[in-house]
Amino acid sequence: MTLLYSIFKLVRLPNLIIVILTQWFLHHYILLPNFEKANVEYQMSEQHFWLLVIITVLVTAGGYIMNDILDYRLDLINKPQKVIVNKALSQSLSYWLYFGSV
Repeated sequence: MTLLYSIFKLVRLPNLIIVILTQWFLHHYILLPNFEKANVEYQMSEQHFWLLVIITVLVTAGGYIMNDILDYRLDLINKPQKVIVNKALSQSLSYWLYFGSV
Protein backbone atom coordinates (compact mmCIF):
# COMPACT_ATOMS: atom_id res chain seq x y z
CA MET A 1 0.00 0.00 0.00
CA THR A 2 1.40 3.38 -0.91
CA LEU A 3 1.56 6.20 1.62
CA LEU A 4 -0.97 8.38 -0.20
CA TYR A 5 -3.42 5.51 -0.60
CA SER A 6 -3.10 4.71 3.12
CA ILE A 7 -3.78 8.32 4.05
CA PHE A 8 -6.87 8.37 1.82
CA LYS A 9 -8.11 5.20 3.51
CA LEU A 10 -7.38 6.65 6.95
CA VAL A 11 -9.40 9.82 6.32
CA ARG A 12 -12.10 7.89 4.43
CA LEU A 13 -11.90 9.96 1.25
CA PRO A 14 -15.25 8.76 -0.20
CA ASN A 15 -17.02 9.93 2.97
CA LEU A 16 -15.31 13.32 2.75
CA ILE A 17 -16.46 13.68 -0.85
CA ILE A 18 -20.01 12.95 0.31
CA VAL A 19 -19.67 15.68 2.96
CA ILE A 20 -18.52 18.19 0.31
CA LEU A 21 -21.31 17.26 -2.12
CA THR A 22 -23.97 17.37 0.61
CA GLN A 23 -22.94 20.85 1.71
CA TRP A 24 -22.78 22.07 -1.87
CA PHE A 25 -26.21 20.69 -2.80
CA LEU A 26 -27.82 22.07 0.35
CA HIS A 27 -26.26 25.46 -0.24
CA HIS A 28 -27.14 25.77 -3.91
CA TYR A 29 -30.46 23.95 -4.09
CA ILE A 30 -32.07 24.65 -0.71
CA LEU A 31 -30.55 27.69 0.99
CA LEU A 32 -29.99 30.04 -1.95
CA PRO A 33 -33.40 29.46 -3.62
CA ASN A 34 -35.24 29.87 -0.32
CA PHE A 35 -33.42 33.08 0.51
CA GLU A 36 -34.30 34.43 -2.93
CA LYS A 37 -37.90 33.27 -2.58
CA ALA A 38 -38.21 35.02 0.79
CA ASN A 39 -36.58 38.15 -0.63
CA VAL A 40 -33.85 38.02 2.01
CA GLU A 41 -30.28 38.96 1.18
CA TYR A 42 -27.94 36.00 1.61
CA GLN A 43 -24.94 37.11 3.67
CA MET A 44 -22.43 34.32 3.10
CA SER A 45 -20.01 34.94 0.25
CA GLU A 46 -18.81 32.14 -2.01
CA GLN A 47 -15.36 32.29 -0.39
CA HIS A 48 -16.87 31.95 3.09
CA PHE A 49 -18.98 29.03 1.96
CA TRP A 50 -15.94 27.15 0.63
CA LEU A 51 -14.01 28.01 3.79
CA LEU A 52 -16.85 26.43 5.80
CA VAL A 53 -16.69 23.34 3.58
CA ILE A 54 -12.90 23.04 4.02
CA ILE A 55 -13.17 23.42 7.79
CA THR A 56 -15.93 20.80 7.94
CA VAL A 57 -13.88 18.36 5.86
CA LEU A 58 -10.76 18.87 8.01
CA VAL A 59 -12.66 18.37 11.27
CA THR A 60 -14.37 15.26 9.86
CA ALA A 61 -11.05 13.84 8.64
CA GLY A 62 -9.52 14.54 12.06
CA GLY A 63 -12.36 12.63 13.70
CA TYR A 64 -11.80 9.64 11.44
CA ILE A 65 -8.07 9.66 12.18
CA MET A 66 -8.58 9.88 15.96
CA ASN A 67 -11.18 7.11 15.79
CA ASP A 68 -8.68 4.80 14.06
CA ILE A 69 -5.95 5.69 16.56
CA LEU A 70 -8.10 5.14 19.66
CA ASP A 71 -9.88 2.02 18.37
CA TYR A 72 -6.69 0.31 17.21
CA ARG A 73 -6.91 -2.64 19.63
CA LEU A 74 -10.60 -3.24 18.97
CA ASP A 75 -10.06 -3.01 15.22
CA LEU A 76 -7.32 -5.66 15.44
CA ILE A 77 -9.92 -8.05 16.85
CA ASN A 78 -13.01 -7.04 14.85
CA LYS A 79 -11.58 -6.14 11.44
CA PRO A 80 -7.85 -6.91 11.30
CA GLN A 81 -7.68 -6.66 7.49
CA LYS A 82 -8.82 -3.01 7.59
CA VAL A 83 -6.38 -1.72 10.24
CA ILE A 84 -4.28 1.16 8.93
CA VAL A 85 -2.70 2.66 12.06
CA ASN A 86 0.48 0.81 13.11
CA LYS A 87 0.41 -1.22 9.89
CA ALA A 88 0.34 0.96 6.77
CA LEU A 89 0.92 4.18 8.74
CA SER A 90 2.79 4.59 12.00
CA GLN A 91 0.93 5.84 15.03
CA SER A 92 3.13 8.93 15.22
CA LEU A 93 2.40 9.82 11.57
CA SER A 94 -1.30 9.31 12.27
CA TYR A 95 -1.08 11.75 15.18
CA TRP A 96 0.75 14.24 12.94
CA LEU A 97 -1.99 13.95 10.35
CA TYR A 98 -4.60 14.45 13.06
CA PHE A 99 -2.98 17.56 14.47
CA GLY A 100 -2.46 18.89 10.94
CA SER A 101 -6.16 18.54 10.20
CA VAL A 102 -7.58 20.24 13.29
